[in-house]
This record gives sequence, structure tokens and C-alpha cells, in this order.
Amino acid sequence: MATRASTQTESNVYQILGIGVWPGRNFSGESARLREETGYSGQMESLLRANLKIEALGELVHLQVELPEGATTPLKMLLVFQTFANRMVQRSEEAVREAGEEVSCRKGCGACCRQLVPVGQSEALHLAALVAKMPWERQATVRARFARGMAALAEVGIEPGFDQGVDRNAARDLGERYFAAQVACPFLEDESCSIHPDRPLACREYLVTSPAANCRNPGPGRINMVPMAGPLWTSLAKLDGVKDGHVAWQPLIFSLAYAEGEPEPERVAEGPELFSEFVNHFRKRPAPQAPPSA
Repeated sequence: MATRASTQTESNVYQILGIGVWPGRNFSGESARLREETGYSGQMESLLRANLKIEALGELVHLQVELPEGATTPLKMLLVFQTFANRMVQRSEEAVREAGEEVSCRKGCGACCRQLVPVGQSEALHLAALVAKMPWERQATVRARFARGMAALAEVGIEPGFDQGVDRNAARDLGERYFAAQVACPFLEDESCSIHPDRPLACREYLVTSPAANCRNPGPGRINMVPMAGPLWTSLAKLDGVKDGHVAWQPLIFSLAYAEGEPEPERVAEGPELFSEFVNHFRKRPAPQAPPSA
């Protein structure tokens, strides 16, 4: 059995989450993707491997991720949070099948891609970076969609900015006005997501068992959401920051404008600390106090 690392940070993560953390080696696969896709520039030796066991919808789910050991940001750890989200969504799909139902979401049914998609700072910056890496011709097409969408929303009084809809009623009203404007996601092509591996966490956790056609007119009682073991996109957004007691978020359509303006400084913390906090938000638990130093 592998020996758990002895640094105080690793010990804290183990005690807080009940996960085993080992010193990173030159792992292939996930480590390489972490470096390439999230901009992590540390040495491979500064990664930690974490084994997590978490209860999700009546089952104990096992998950292994690799974490930067030192200082990093939620943006640079986005692949880790996406990996966690994918496994939790997979568990939800399993639970649906166990109940004798099926997820009705399919490639080509893009009605939900006209709903408001909330993103926090790290996902907004990630989407902007994704667009910036596109070949110029495709980038120009996508940027034009963003611009048209923002113009259409401005006509109905929806403007860029974080802290959109700081309470449930305001958020519901904003979502209804957004859907009524029928502004498609700039990444929607042929009624399918063109950035599916990079889609926001809010998109990953939005699954239904009701007929897909109902999503075009999502009135009361017409949409049956797939239960999740915990909140995903808000767990990530809380890492970015909470303002006046509210999670700071904005519609995806404003991501480019935000990134190209004057975004807030990114939060910096050690990788295990950010992962610990994210999982505890998902489990709807307050952030625990770290054990005292030895």
C-alpha cells in the first residue's frame, strides 16, 4: 500500500476529506492534459495524486485525480473539477437507470442551449481562452455570435456583469427573460455543442428524463430534472469568490467581454486546499478548519 505523504498540506486534505494523497510522480495522461489544457506550468513532481471516496445517491463513488501541490488557481485546476463533475454526472445517470428511467438528452436537441448558462470567473476566463485559441476564421464566427447575442440581450435589458440575480426570485426572472429572448449559445452548431469536452459545469449537470421536446417550452411540471448528489457549478463558482454573501456569476454570453475587460485578480491557493473546498461545497458542508500544526 502506498505511503501517504507527510507534508502538512497533504495531511490536512486527508483528514478533511478522508482521501489518500501521495507525492506526484511523472504520471502520463492526466498530468499531461492538466499541463496542456489548464496552463499548469509546474513540474510534474509537484503534482499529488488523490484518491477520493464520496457517497453519491446511495453509492460509494471512487475517484482519482491529480492536484498541483503548490500555489495555483481554480482556472488552472479546471480539468480536475471537470473530472469530478463528469464522475458525479455519471453516477446520476446510473441512478436514473436503476430507477427504470432514461436520460432523454441527446446530441442534436439543443433547446437547453438557449437557456441562461451561469459561469463563475474561472469558467468565463477558460471559455475566453478557448475562443482565443481557435483558428482565426472560426474564431471570427464565434466572436460574431457572442456579439449578436449580447446585442439581442441588451434590447431586453440584460447587460454584462457579475452578481446577476442575487436571490432566487431575481435569478428566476432573469432566466425567464433570457430564454424568452431565444439567444442561442455561441458554441451551438447544428443544435449540438461544439465544445462538448469543455462545456461549463452547469451544462454537465443539466440532464432531464422528460421528453426532449418539452425543453423548448419549459413550463411548470414539464421538465423532470435528473437529481445530482450535490451542486456542481456553484461549488466551482464559490471558489472564485462570494460577494456580499452571494455567489458571483454571470451568463456565459458575457465571458469574452469579461475576459477582455478588467477581470478581478484570480484567487491563489494550494491545489489540495482548493480541491478540499470544492468537494465540501459539493457536499454542502462548511469549509472545515485545518488540523493544528504538529
